[in-house]
Amino acid sequence: MKNIIFAEIVKQALKERAAGYHVAKFESDCVKISTSTLNVELYKHHNVIAVLELAKIKAFKLTDIDCDLTVKGNALPLSDREFFEGVKEDNKIIGIQHIPAGFINAKWLKMTGKPNEVRYYLKGMQFKRENNKLQIVGSDGHQLIMNTAIGETGPDFSALIPSEALLILSKIKTSCLMTVTESHAKFTGPDWTIEARLIDHRYPDFSKVFQTSINGDIDVNRKLLIQAIKDVTPFLPPKLQGVMLTVTDKTLDFVHHGGTLASVLLIHSSGTKASEGIDVGYLLNALECYKDEKIMLSFRDSLIQINRDTFQTSIVMGMRL
Repeated sequence: MKNIIFAEIVKQALKERAAGYHVAKFESDCVKISTSTLNVELYKHHNVIAVLELAKIKAFKLTDIDCDLTVKGNALPLSDREFFEGVKEDNKIIGIQHIPAGFINAKWLKMTGKPNEVRYYLKGMQFKRENNKLQIVGSDGHQLIMNTAIGETGPDFSALIPSEALLILSKIKTSCLMTVTESHAKFTGPDWTIEARLIDHRYPDFSKVFQTSINGDIDVNRKLLIQAIKDVTPFLPPKLQGVMLTVTDKTLDFVHHGGTLASVLLIHSSGTKASEGIDVGYLLNALECYKDEKIMLSFRDSLIQINRDTFQTSIVMGMRL
C-alpha cells in the first residue's frame, strides 16, 4: 500500500471525524478506515510505517475507537464486507475487470461534477463494459471525457464509481482487479484494497453528442493551444470565460468582442471554415487529459470534439456569445 493512498483517505476522514463520525478502527494487525464513500484496509505486514504514521494522528487515538464503525451516509460498514465473499445473494458479483497500472488519470476528474454539484450522479465516472470493451465516461454537463482503451472478455456490466475512489486510484502506480457487485466496487492490488459504494443512479446517455454533424476538422499543436488559452484567460471575465474559436485559412483565432486575442497556426485543416463559442476553462481541462503533441479538433453542431478517431475523446459544449 502506498502512503499516498492514505494521505488522501486521511484528508477526507479527518473532515468527517471533526463532524462527529467515527471513521477509523485499529486492530492487532490492521488499520481500517471508512468514510462516507470509501473503505480501506492497511495490514501491518504490508507496510508497518504507514500504519504507525496513521496511528500518530491525534484524531485517530486508540482511546477514541472502541467499538464497531458507525459512518456517515451510505458507506459500507465493516460488518457488511462479507458480501464480496458471496454471502449475500443480492450483492453477487456482476463484473470483474483488470485495470492497468497508472491507467486512471486524475485530470479526468476535472471534467466530472464538483463536490457541490446538485446532480450527485455526475460526481463520478461510469465504467461500462459492453461487447468486451470497457467504456469509461465522465461529465459535468458542460464537458465530457470518454476512454475506450481497455478490452477484456467478460459479461456486460455498468458501475458508477465515485470520484473519491478514482482520485486515490489515480495515484497508485500498480495494476489492480476491479470486482463489481450491484451496489459496490472493490479494487484489489498487490498489497492494498479499496472498497467504494456505487453511486445509485442511472448515468445519462451522452451518445447523442457524438451523432451531431461535423462542420470541419483541424489539427493543431496541443501545447501551443494550451499556451494560447493561458494567454487570453486574464482578459476574460472569471465566471464566463467565453470566446469564439474561429477557423481561418491558416490559424485558429480566439475572438472576443470582435477582437482577436490570440491565434494558433494550423497543422492541417479540412478546408472548411468554422466557429464555435466556447468556455476556454473547459477546453483547457480537456486538453490537459492528453499527452499527444498534435490533436484534432472537430467542430460539430454546438460543440467541439477532441481526437474523435482515437481511444480517448473529449467533448466541450458550445455556448452562446
